[in-house]
Amino acid sequence: MTFVDKLVRVNGFMFERLQFLINNEDVFLSVQASAYNYCSPRVTLPAAKYYDEFEVAVIVGDAWATTHSGHLPDVLALLGPYADAVCGDTQVFCRVPKDVVQKVYELLLKKETQ
Repeated sequence: MTFVDKLVRVNGFMFERLQFLINNEDVFLSVQASAYNYCSPRVTLPAAKYYDEFEVAVIVGDAWATTHSGHLPDVLALLGPYADAVCGDTQVFCRVPKDVVQKVYELLLKKETQ
């Protein structure tokens, strides 16, 4: 199953976060795409399958996982090249290609089963 099969819109423009349990800690993968997100195309479409690029964030417990936080370094290494350079934000990853998001999703699934 791909991550796009798991994404469900919870209102007119947001997708519900994907949840994992890793090392007894909740980890959430936020994958967003709409007219309000850094995605492609940058319009609000009915389903995730219509997007090529997504805005992504990882939340560990109740804290944002950043490229400097030390949380999930292998996951953040995949996302690092897409950090929002405009505002220096290292917790939101912009225009992440679908195949990279799929790799992140699979890595989190693998960690969950370890």
